[in-house]
Amino acid sequence: MAEALQNDKITSIKQALVLAGWKMVKNWLRVILLTDLTPKEKSRELPQLATQRAKFLQLLAQNSDKGLPTDSMFLIGLFSLLGA
Repeated sequence: MAEALQNDKITSIKQALVLAGWKMVKNWLRVILLTDLTPKEKSRELPQLATQRAKFLQLLAQNSDKGLPTDSMFLIGLFSLLGA
């Protein structure tokens, strides 16, 4: 089945959204929004670093037995450099 998905072309935005999944699309949109909010004089490294932190915290929450909410942890990481 995985081979069939690799050979099929995505023909619509709706199909792409369904294949990616709503959580991934939400996170992607958050990253785009953060990048658009970054002033031009600031480095493009800040959104990249914030995205890395967000993904790290999301994975940490997924693998934790503490019941941490993955979406919240992603947002904490994403906004961790907002002040910079």
